[in-house]
Amino acid sequence: MSPPKSVKKSRSAGIYSIAPHAPFLSQLVAGVLDGPLLGDWPRDNPFWLADVTIILPTQRARHALSAAFAGALGGAALLPDIQTLAMDEGDARHFVDEDPDFELPKTISAMDRQFWLSKLIEQWAMQKAQSQQGDHSLLDTQPARILALAQSLGELIDELETEGVRADALRLVPQSELDPTRKADLAENFAQNLQFLEIALSTWPDILEELGQVDISRANTLRVENKIKALGSTYGNRPVIAAGSTGSVPSTARLLKAIAKLPRGCLVLPGLDTGLNSDTFKDLLRPENAPHGHPQYGLAQLLHRLGKTPGDVVELAPKDKTGRTRIVRHALALSKDTTHWSQIRAGFSTSQIKMATKDVSIIAARNEREQSLAIALAARQGLQNGKSVGIITPDRNFARRIAVDLKRFNITVDDSAGTPLFHTLTGRLVRQILSVGLNKFAPVDLMALLQNRQVLNKGNDKEKSATIHALEYGLFRGQRVMPGIQGLFQTLEKNLDGSLEYPALRLSREEGKRVSFLLKELETAFAPLVSLLQEQTFLARDLAGVLQQVLFGLMPEAEIEHHSLNGLAQFENWVKDLWRTGQAGPQLRASDAQSVLQTLMGTVSVRARVPARTDISIWGRLEARMQAADLMILCTLNEGVWPEIADPGPWLSRGMRLHAGLEPPERQHGLAAHDFELAISHGDVLLAYSKRMGTSPAIPSRLIERFMAFSGDAASRNMLERGDLWLDRARNLDKAKILFPAQRPAPCPKASLRPRALSVTEIEALITSPFDLYAKHVLKLRQVDPLGEDIGYRERGTLVHEVFARFVQAKHDPTHKDAHHILMEIARDVFSAMQGQSEQRDIWLKRLEKSMHGFLEYERARNSTIATRFAEQKMRWTFEIEGEEFTLHGKADRIDIRHDGMLEILDYKTGTVPGTTQMKEFMAPQLLVEAAIAKASGFEANAPAPTCFLEYIKIGAGPDAFVPCQFHYPRGMDVMQAADKIMINIKAQISAFLLNDHLAMMPRLMPTKKNYAGPYEHLARTTEWTQIEGDEE
Repeated sequence: MSPPKSVKKSRSAGIYSIAPHAPFLSQLVAGVLDGPLLGDWPRDNPFWLADVTIILPTQRARHALSAAFAGALGGAALLPDIQTLAMDEGDARHFVDEDPDFELPKTISAMDRQFWLSKLIEQWAMQKAQSQQGDHSLLDTQPARILALAQSLGELIDELETEGVRADALRLVPQSELDPTRKADLAENFAQNLQFLEIALSTWPDILEELGQVDISRANTLRVENKIKALGSTYGNRPVIAAGSTGSVPSTARLLKAIAKLPRGCLVLPGLDTGLNSDTFKDLLRPENAPHGHPQYGLAQLLHRLGKTPGDVVELAPKDKTGRTRIVRHALALSKDTTHWSQIRAGFSTSQIKMATKDVSIIAARNEREQSLAIALAARQGLQNGKSVGIITPDRNFARRIAVDLKRFNITVDDSAGTPLFHTLTGRLVRQILSVGLNKFAPVDLMALLQNRQVLNKGNDKEKSATIHALEYGLFRGQRVMPGIQGLFQTLEKNLDGSLEYPALRLSREEGKRVSFLLKELETAFAPLVSLLQEQTFLARDLAGVLQQVLFGLMPEAEIEHHSLNGLAQFENWVKDLWRTGQAGPQLRASDAQSVLQTLMGTVSVRARVPARTDISIWGRLEARMQAADLMILCTLNEGVWPEIADPGPWLSRGMRLHAGLEPPERQHGLAAHDFELAISHGDVLLAYSKRMGTSPAIPSRLIERFMAFSGDAASRNMLERGDLWLDRARNLDKAKILFPAQRPAPCPKASLRPRALSVTEIEALITSPFDLYAKHVLKLRQVDPLGEDIGYRERGTLVHEVFARFVQAKHDPTHKDAHHILMEIARDVFSAMQGQSEQRDIWLKRLEKSMHGFLEYERARNSTIATRFAEQKMRWTFEIEGEEFTLHGKADRIDIRHDGMLEILDYKTGTVPGTTQMKEFMAPQLLVEAAIAKASGFEANAPAPTCFLEYIKIGAGPDAFVPCQFHYPRGMDVMQAADKIMINIKAQISAFLLNDHLAMMPRLMPTKKNYAGPYEHLARTTEWTQIEGDEE
């Protein structure tokens, strides 16, 4: 074949555009095969297309274009040479990397640079902290903060390089900002930043020169410049098409300009408004018009660099039949042009607006959960109707939420933007491992780790599950375990020998053997991590290395070998990169480990090797560019998300960036608007936002608000009504059609099944809520403590009781000069059980010390009347009712024998003391029942005796450290008369509810004012049947 003749360019100078209402890649294929992009390029041989080079921004677009060409050519044909502009995606087909003769300087790795820059920041921060100058919020020397600052500093260095701004420009910022004629004032913290930047940006090139390396951004610039020089000789008269790039990076813009100058070079721009008039085009180039948030800003800048105007660009897309593109472009006009909206809007008839918006729906969800579920329902319906679905969101957490909601309908979809390594299955497992090590095998952390399927999985799931159950209920439930793996071994030994006081499960020897083997496996696997965390400081690479070691010690070898766990290969590479780096990074403490791990792993993204399916995708904004689907769903259209917050970063303010010659932060708003324009302009579209995000109110994106405002009230109302259909379905998805509120339970077991013995603390339940006795004694249910529950006020009360009980049981003299010292030593010994919560322990001991003074003063004041003191005395009284024996039993906090033989019974209260009315109405029966038992059968080895005095002692904090509260009796009664009266009532209750079966054992016979829920109220579903029109009884 003879070489094609040189061609004369048309008026477009090889610049084209594809409007948003046309699928970009499909239209690009049509432009190549049948359109003007190749001009008179010969098509008379089978290889004509193979000599065509097409350059796209991303690999995703490259793969999609290959599929589009294959579809257009019937699936069997030689395709064009499709390459990418991106230079950091690990792909061999980079357009700028094709010259084998070009020797590129070695580039510094991202991790090496982050550690080098963190070293500079750390040195500067320490100097500033020592000098005690300025705002110390930026001078936080925590390693995670330093690494994050190093990351942002690296991004600033790259931005200076890509924007072609010399670091010297920053030196002029203070003078321009502090110029009194401009009445500007540079904030103190930014002034300090400039001082550091001058040091860092002058030092950093020297470091790179010494290393013999360059930044990746500099390397990319060198690649591009070399490619520009070689374009003519490389491609000659062959067609070269650069499509889809906005040329936002100056070096890329220069490359595009060089391609456009090739004999058969051309550019295909994404969504350029070729109808822009000259005035609007000029306005987009004037900073005083604040054009940076306009969707055409980036393309206008590119045309300006190319020396062209919108009139020089040829539109490839067919005419927009719906007119939606025009409406969107008017809606997103420059702020100053919105004053003409009414005149422009008058140019659209009602039918035109209706036609443009008829396939657009808007979901205004109450919260993110509702938004996600409505989107999942819409996507499912689209798939069922045979449509392809594209879901776009810049929020990766929301993308994961949608993926989970879609799984509910058996739809598996991957987030094409990737998942941070920290959130992959491997990342989660590594975080669990670190949590177990940091929290010293705390119950919640350890059980979460063991429930992970990848941990110690030897194929026998049933045996593993049984062993984990034995560990949880035999060691963790019902007691507090000492920190560390040795604390678990000690608790296991106590359970097996029967000395563990309140286990939820008594382990058999076989169960104990299996649990012991499991603990030994954990001890072996975690040994490196436990050892590292005990060191005063360590390095990030050491932490990563031991985490990998523990991970491999817990996982099956087959899964490690085949990298079957999502993110495992990337985690291994990340660890290798940490060990390869030439810099050690900041010194870490154990408390820094979690935050540093998240900071370093957060920069690694894990993408699915093969998409789960091709008819539905979740895209980030970048991935969505040039993509098309039958149903496009734009999510999280809220301010601060789409568009994101215009954050200038921690180093330069907005004004400083402008004076240095950098783009302002709202440049990102222009990109967000352009992405919105591209995605909304064709096909069926669903727009979605939330009225609340988390616990805070949220407002719709300015993009959707502008679109609705220009479309008008009627069109907006119709779009919202169509979106409400999906909201209604989401709200009704889990809603029961008919609600049957629970009724008050009324169990009526046989009398023979009802208890024949009660403790003195259960008498109140007999009077107020017999259902509790039914659940405990008939159903044999016991409340199991929550896993890993912190020591609370109940345990504090138990410890306080034990302190005073030990003092009394040891017969210590409260009048002795060392009594307070002895009491304090007892308290320290008792509270040593809180070794794992040392701060809480110290606070409680300090408060208890005040109570000790009150205790000793109280005991000294009554010393002359008390003969003998007793603590924690067991009591038991068996009597006959209706021919059957019944037993009352219990343990009294204090029973003191007076010199006259009478008894005084005391009850310590770390909680609320019963009120006077409760005492007089026999609703606080415990002390009176103890008095009755003491009179009838005595206590332990002491003979029966009457009681003359009952008293509660409130033990709290501050003024309530030690407050005696004498028991109040009904008018005209003394202690024993009140005790006799309550026993008459109790025996009647026993006869009615326990010895007979004609009465149901119902809950809340006599509602009490408690500030906590009883142990069986959830079983009785109390909150359901006590609700009357939304209010409690």
